[in-house]
Amino acid sequence: MSACMAHLRDEPALATCNTLCDLSGYTGDVTAGDLAAVATVTNKHWPPASRARTAFVTKDPGFPNWARIMCHQFDEREFKAFESAEAAEMWLAQT
Repeated sequence: MSACMAHLRDEPALATCNTLCDLSGYTGDVTAGDLAAVATVTNKHWPPASRARTAFVTKDPGFPNWARIMCHQFDEREFKAFESAEAAEMWLAQT
């Protein structure tokens, strides 16, 4: 996680990028505390930007709840979970 946070801190332009994360191999090793730490770094170091989106592709039935929580943790970023990459890409294209 520290390498991820350093990258986010050093690349403020990432704040304006929509992202698609394929979590088909996700093992559940990221905690709520990990997400809170990443949110703190991004909210502090990223400049205000037009609203960006992150789409997660996952079959995990609980992941939409994580996505809703992340919408409240990260400034200017919207999160949503999808069961297919095609649906995620369509949502990302709507911005």
